[in-house]
Amino acid sequence: MLLFLKSFIVGIGKIIPGVSGALLAINFGIYEKLLDSITNFFDDWKNNIKFLLIFCFGIILSIIIGSKIILYLLTNYKFITMFFFIGLVIGGTYNFSKNIRYNFINVILIIIIVCI
Repeated sequence: MLLFLKSFIVGIGKIIPGVSGALLAINFGIYEKLLDSITNFFDDWKNNIKFLLIFCFGIILSIIIGSKIILYLLTNYKFITMFFFIGLVIGGTYNFSKNIRYNFINVILIIIIVCI
């Protein structure tokens, strides 16, 4: 059930502009398992099929349901919805910011990219 909920959120991330489904999968800790299930499919095919079916079902269901919800929100509440998306993008970068070595050049590059 937890895998289904995580895959549902990853699927929502795939349809939200600027939010990466892969970034969400990494944040939830299922990206490595997903890659392992695909690359070593025949090593443990029963468990890999179960994992991939649950994951794909969650993504497909979230795309079907989420696209209608997001279309409604963008049509009726565009300003609030866009700021929500911006918050998701900024909030999703926290885990990756811990791995950056902050020196002068990196800080300048980050400022330039954010300004663009």
